[in-house]
Amino acid sequence: MSGVQRELDKEREQVKKEKAMENFKALLTDMVRTADAEWKETKKLLKKDPRWEQDLDRDEKERLFEEHLELLEKKRQVAFHTILNDHCTLTSTWKDVKKAIKSDVRFEKIFANDRKRDFERDFEQYMKEQYRRAKTDFEELLKETKLITYKSLQTIEESEDQNHLRDIEKILEKDKRYLLLEVIPEQRSEILMDYIIALDKRGAPPPPTASLDKRKHQDKH
Repeated sequence: MSGVQRELDKEREQVKKEKAMENFKALLTDMVRTADAEWKETKKLLKKDPRWEQDLDRDEKERLFEEHLELLEKKRQVAFHTILNDHCTLTSTWKDVKKAIKSDVRFEKIFANDRKRDFERDFEQYMKEQYRRAKTDFEELLKETKLITYKSLQTIEESEDQNHLRDIEKILEKDKRYLLLEVIPEQRSEILMDYIIALDKRGAPPPPTASLDKRKHQDKH
């Protein structure tokens, strides 16, 4: 057999394999709708469909099944987070929002068959991520605020009426990253003061020429 013929045969086998995989994926899409399905039980149902008889071995079919479950889980997580976005603030608890979420028509449509799902756990993970992101965004805003410097702490401590702090807050409150933390004002103030204290400890930044001289010195060595 010539090298050309071998290449053609190899390509035909590849096309055949890809077709078999697409057919099996279509079967999974039609028959497997929940991310908590188990292979042992599910394959009994899949075998009743003629699309089960694909040119794939058992391990390949199980791998495609697992990949399908992962895709389902990702889609459901995005859908659940979209619903939570419409019902939650940074101080929401599961007890507060559970009824509203479960009565949302989108929830019933997407999760009607997900009886085993631990929605409270998913909610807690979502809330942690929302707080982490809001905190990170606020810290980025503080870095962008030029009024806040290494001198700010001393200025605040020497000011009897806290004018400097109020001036900082007046600038910050124009930005949605500050306003998003409105529901947790104590934590927001704590993050702000932690940043101001950190700048004070760090002291005056080196002049631009100092950084340039240091780089030149490193380049020489």
